Amino acid sequence: MALIDSSDNGSHLPIPCYKNLKIITVNILLKYPNLMIPLKLPSFLHNLKHNLFPKYFLHSFLAAGCDIISENLNLKNVHIDHLYADAAVNLIKLENGNSDPHLIWAITLLSIYHWKNMDRKQMDYLSIRSQLLVHLSHYLPPPPIFLLIKKSKLYKLDSERNFYNKLSPEDMEFNRRVWWTFYIFVNGVYNFTVGFPVIQDRDINVKYPTDDYYYRYGGEYNNIDKEIVKLNAHANKNKKNKYNLPSDNFSLLIATYRLFSKIISFTSTRWISKKKDQNKINANFIKLCSNLKSLKSIIDTKYPTSVFIDHHLYFSILSGFSLAKTAEFTTTGYTAHQLYHTLQIVLYQSEIVRMKHPLIHPKRIKTAKLECLKSATELASLFAWKIKNIPKKIWGYNITAWKIHTLTILSNFYFLSLKNQSKKYNIYEKFIKNYKASSKSKPIFPLIDACIHNLLKIKNAEFIKYDCLPLHLADQMAPYSISQNDLYPWIVPKYSSFCKFVCCFSANFSSVLTADYLFLNDYKNSINLKNININPLP
Repeated sequence: MALIDSSDNGSHLPIPCYKNLKIITVNILLKYPNLMIPLKLPSFLHNLKHNLFPKYFLHSFLAAGCDIISENLNLKNVHIDHLYADAAVNLIKLENGNSDPHLIWAITLLSIYHWKNMDRKQMDYLSIRSQLLVHLSHYLPPPPIFLLIKKSKLYKLDSERNFYNKLSPEDMEFNRRVWWTFYIFVNGVYNFTVGFPVIQDRDINVKYPTDDYYYRYGGEYNNIDKEIVKLNAHANKNKKNKYNLPSDNFSLLIATYRLFSKIISFTSTRWISKKKDQNKINANFIKLCSNLKSLKSIIDTKYPTSVFIDHHLYFSILSGFSLAKTAEFTTTGYTAHQLYHTLQIVLYQSEIVRMKHPLIHPKRIKTAKLECLKSATELASLFAWKIKNIPKKIWGYNITAWKIHTLTILSNFYFLSLKNQSKKYNIYEKFIKNYKASSKSKPIFPLIDACIHNLLKIKNAEFIKYDCLPLHLADQMAPYSISQNDLYPWIVPKYSSFCKFVCCFSANFSSVLTADYLFLNDYKNSINLKNININPLP
């Protein structure tokens, strides 16, 4: 018998002891730092210890991280995180009209649970499935989260005419951090799937978070948790001399996600069948390339890859909040580098799409292939570092979905290396192995796995006839090639990602047939895509 029914508020569910609540906090900090941006640790622990959080927030928090201590709850054969999630959603439904920032933060924390589990009804209600954002009003009586956000006006927090201006500076900073946490969460989902942003970037008027270290650990409190006394004292001692504190991390991460949204918006619409001003498109592409170049310079300066050589040792010698504090630099740097390479691939793969109108110059296509391969191999190398050096129990999954872009590029590269019998194709096989090791049990895996299997079927069908490619076609493909074996079309998505449209995979890439790629209409192709058995995406 279930411990909670559809109308229960979870009052009969066990609440972990304070020691275990701290373990959950550390676990989420290590695995999902993006969603803990609003965390002010001394007051957060105080509220946990004395049960002062709203019940919907507490149950959302437990749903997100209780798996780390589930064995300690002595509930055999019960998925306790499911029960906490059910309780949280039931309680959130009762908050009709409430615009408390904790409610918004609670829903972003629930996204952690949903990355690990698939509950369509709850996801629809919470607007986690962003492609349904505009169709949710009939689901349940209370407004879904996107209406709550609009009503709360959090996205206009720093506008002159805003009632939030009456709040204290500390509360304003908390609200800013809640907003940007929500932004990262919901735009991440939108960027991966089809849909519309909840709030357009042009409408956002919220300052970036500042003074990350002091905000998280500082402040004057009575009876502060002894585990963070030294962290608190160090923050307070240097309140007026912030140069003695670690530099900020979250503002750069937020700026990266905002650039991500711009690139996704550009690449999702670049090749739609509608006449566009190509001068404007080219200017936009050049501007985004420039933005990426500037971003790379900042990331390389702030998080040089050399930091990953020794910093992983902290995971074996530190624990608790000391580990969370020390690891933040490494985990944020890792995320920043992974996001940069993903953005580079998403932008440049749009150059590889081959359409008759407009035509992309062969030199631009070659450049794009090389840029994509460079980022894919560097991302794969960094991912391998994580698999080797970071304990599996603290692997996060907030950027798991973005691996689809690297998989797409390395799948094309695999066939080039295979033809040359090169050992370089081990990059692809190792990346696949690592990806499965980290993601196979996650709900997103079947979708990405189906995408890649379809892509490989199509590529293999073309690869089989590679040796029979007529010489005149090979000569005409040479200007687009980055090696002597690169004589057949690459498969890349027209609309930013193969996961954008689960219903029509075959319509999301330009022709893989060499003659079609060259627009030789009188040439008879030997492959029919209808015979390749492309599986529908889950």
